[in-house]
Amino acid sequence: MASDISVSQFIQAMNDTLAATHAMVTVVGEVSGYKEWNGRLVFFDLKDEEAVVNCMIPLGMLRAPVEDGMRIRVHAAVKLTQKGRFTLNVKRVEPVGEGHLQRQFELLKAKLEREGLFAPERKRPAPAFPRRIAVVTSLESAAYRDFRKTVDARWGGVEIIAAHTQVQGETAPETVAAAIAYIDQLSPDVDVLVVTRGGGGLEDLAAFNSEKVVRAVAGSRAPTVVGVGHETDVSLSDMAADVRAATPSDIARHIVPDREELRASLARDRRVMAGSMTGYIAQQRTWLNQRVAAMERAIDIPRYMERVTRSKTMLVRQQQQLLARQREHLTGLQRTLGSYDPDAVLRRGYALVRRQQALIREAARVSVGEQVVIQLAQGQLEAEVTDVRAEEDHTSQ
Repeated sequence: MASDISVSQFIQAMNDTLAATHAMVTVVGEVSGYKEWNGRLVFFDLKDEEAVVNCMIPLGMLRAPVEDGMRIRVHAAVKLTQKGRFTLNVKRVEPVGEGHLQRQFELLKAKLEREGLFAPERKRPAPAFPRRIAVVTSLESAAYRDFRKTVDARWGGVEIIAAHTQVQGETAPETVAAAIAYIDQLSPDVDVLVVTRGGGGLEDLAAFNSEKVVRAVAGSRAPTVVGVGHETDVSLSDMAADVRAATPSDIARHIVPDREELRASLARDRRVMAGSMTGYIAQQRTWLNQRVAAMERAIDIPRYMERVTRSKTMLVRQQQQLLARQREHLTGLQRTLGSYDPDAVLRRGYALVRRQQALIREAARVSVGEQVVIQLAQGQLEAEVTDVRAEEDHTSQ
């Protein structure tokens, strides 16, 4: 005959058995009786037409809002409470069905709007001439290739720091948020942060509608440009970004100028300034002639001719000086444009050395035997490193 055990011992034995046989279960049902307790825990019932079970989850583990009537899937551990009731200690919650995903999207959107995360006054402009761009995306995606191709075609010479992440799936929110946190550590060296991925349905874009990722985008130290999905897709991360772009190529057009358009704009400005100066000089000459004619009629010309000549000489000198300053300003703008053109640097005999598309600045970062690509003004060379002589950095002495 089995020995007697206490009620608490019985419950402990049942929990040990449940842990051994059903460590984790996945249950689908409808939320009922949702309530938050003390800002730390969430309690609700999960039910279907025939049964109901109690559920509990820490508030911090709830990735997106849940409400009564929502159909969800929970991943949980089963436990028998001290009062003899089964409960599910929930580890993860997922909405079930496109309609419930949309409802969860709307709930989180309303919550973050109340906090001001989407407010226009929070938006920062992207820099006009970024030198260092950070990109958070899947490096194997077409979105990343399109972005790089457009940046290189429009401007070039920009350093791109790529942080590879999962953009879809269970771990995607954590990896995207972690990548943004990593980029934040590089600030202020990063001029702008890009977050992007290709298109998809609401479930495909779920990571970029998660609270963790949206808050990471809103809290970025660098200005953010987000382009998730196609032109018709708008994620919560898009709404939290400083600049929203429709596609990866559109992101590139937002953050780097087109060098050909800039050259044409400078040429137009020079023509306009030259025309303005010509008109100004003609206007002043007419005014001066009118004044001289009036003086001839009103005063003794010989007595004032020398004074008029001095004034005319001074006016012409001032006009010439103003024109010279404007020419000097235009020349400075042309030099600035030339300094941004990597092709001009290559034509002076310099070369760009890359390893797997990454720009190499220090010899110490390359090992003997590695393959590198040397970009010249005309063509490129593929080479193998046979010797490395790293120069000592004296900048900190």
